[in-house]
Amino acid sequence: MKRAPVTLRPANASDIEIFYTHQLDSVSTDLAKVYARSREAFDAHWDAILSNPNTIARTILYGDEVVGLINTFPVKDERHIGYWIDRAHWGRGIASCAIARMVEVDPPRPLHAVVAIDNVGSMKALERSGFVRIGEEHSGETERYMACVVVRFELR
Repeated sequence: MKRAPVTLRPANASDIEIFYTHQLDSVSTDLAKVYARSREAFDAHWDAILSNPNTIARTILYGDEVVGLINTFPVKDERHIGYWIDRAHWGRGIASCAIARMVEVDPPRPLHAVVAIDNVGSMKALERSGFVRIGEEHSGETERYMACVVVRFELR
């Protein structure tokens, strides 16, 4: 059976409802060690993303279906990558393909990623695209994040 292609296109306002639904999944949020945002907070967050010229936001398509998002963005003096795949599509290599495509869209290096240590699938996806583990640290609880150990990655 032939796999549907993974493509990226610029994220837009019509994707926000789908992204919002994806981030409500409790299994996904627990694995990522994040708290789901309220509708109001989610919309404000995406308004900021879509209006920030320093953020590159892409919608991940599997065939014609919106299955997630991926973006690169500044954090202090570093450039980071983040992504979210709808749980119904885990295990298909979509994250790996999306990361590989996104690092071509945003070529400046180094590029960083931070992943909860229990999120083995996400770590494997990063490593497939050339990211290297550069350390681990305890990350305290915040309004957005659960306390956990995180693994830091870098792509040079």
